Order: sequence, then structure tokens, then C-alpha cells
Amino acid sequence: MRVYRCCCLAGLALALSCVTAVRLSAAESAQGFTTVIEPNLTGEELHAHQDPWALQVSLKPMRLAYVQAVNPKTGAKSSEMVWYLVYKIVNQPAVRSQVGADSTPVNVQDPSPPALCVPRATLVIEDPDIRGAVADSIVPEALPEIIAREHLPLKTSVQMAGPLPKPTAPGAKQENAEYGVFMFRGVNPRTTAFSIYLSGFSNAYKIGKDESGKPMVLRRTIQIPYRRYADRYDQFAKEIRQEGEPKWIYVPDEATVAKK
Repeated sequence: MRVYRCCCLAGLALALSCVTAVRLSAAESAQGFTTVIEPNLTGEELHAHQDPWALQVSLKPMRLAYVQAVNPKTGAKSSEMVWYLVYKIVNQPAVRSQVGADSTPVNVQDPSPPALCVPRATLVIEDPDIRGAVADSIVPEALPEIIAREHLPLKTSVQMAGPLPKPTAPGAKQENAEYGVFMFRGVNPRTTAFSIYLSGFSNAYKIGKDESGKPMVLRRTIQIPYRRYADRYDQFAKEIRQEGEPKWIYVPDEATVAKK
């Protein structure tokens, strides 16, 4: 599975990871968001790219929705458990250091193409006896139920793909936020340990090497670890907990891996 291969290669780049600063505002707490992942672009990242950007990503706890859904392969309709993750994005423009700006030569470059947010998520199972990955997908039957439950104008990954949200100035009383949801279907009910990898929320990248020493593109990605404290017969959202801090890491670009 192509997505699974990509996430398995994440180990090549974990040494490049940087832990985020997590905070929670009163407004976010009122909406049910429990985790805020700051952009945290480093000085190295700011200077390595012409127009670097990273979004602030806020997350609600992982939840479950039990719906009557159509199987895309067979066309049959049946009861299905959908795991989902609600998120919010805010565009806080990165501020470059002005130290040495007057003395640094400026090269005239072509304008950068418009920045686009193309969110994607992959659930990677990490149980010792279970391996696999589930890419986010759109479950039309689940979306209305999730929107009604969360009371937010949620967009699917396809609907969210496009230009970045309008910038929000530091300290602004009102955010130019957008809300989305990742849905995962067919998750093994025996799963107890897994991580969610979120990509498309930053344009930062690095060039690394694969196992054979060949160059490969590493994309800035968010990793969030989870644990589910239940068995396959006891599937309740309250049993799924975030296990540790989320962090920005660099993982192999899927397009690079697909060429292998």
C-alpha cells in the first residue's frame, strides 16, 4: 500500500523532528478543541525557503460515528464504524528576522505560486501484532451526522483544498479560521496503538536519503500519537486518548516513494 510505505519510511527523518508548543485559548476550549499545534517554523526553515508557511492546527479528540454507509467496492449498504478527527486551521504569517537584512544581497526572483493547503491524513497502526495504515476518505453518510454533532461548518479534505485562510494577525480578537474533518473507515477494531500523520499544513521540505542513499524529498508533517484503552468489542470514543505531545517531523514525500 503506497500510503503505508510512505509512513513506514518516516523513521528515516525522525531525527529532524521538533516538538511543538501546545497551548489552549478560552475560545478553543469552548469549542471543544483540546490541542493546539503551533507553526513553529525554525530560523533554518525560514531561510531555506522563499515564502515558507505553516498553519496553526487545533484538534478535537478522536471520535467515532456509527452510520449506515455504502461500501464503495460492493455498493452494498451496511452499518459501519467511522473514526474521525475534527480540526481547525489558522494562518499566522511567519515573521522573518530582520537581522542583516540591509546588508544581505537580494536576488530578484519570479513570484512564488499561490500557497495552497491540501490537507491529508493517514492513520498508522503501531500494535506489535497489527500493521497497516488507513488514509482519510470521504464518507458522505457520516458527514451530516458529524456536522450536527460538532456544531461546526466542517469541510472534507476535498472541500478544504485550496488557498490558505486569510491571515490572522497576532493578538486578533477574531480568527479567520476554517474547520475540517478527517474520516477513516475500515480501521481494524483490534487497534490499540496508532499515530495520525497530517500533511499539507506547511510547505517546508528537506532533501534526505533513502536506505540506498538516493536523494528523496522529506515533507514537514504533524505526528500525533494515540492509544485506545479497550478491546475490539468495546469501541467507544472516550477510550481513545492522545498519548504524548504532537510534533512536527519530516517524512518522505509520497510522490517520491511512489517512484520506487
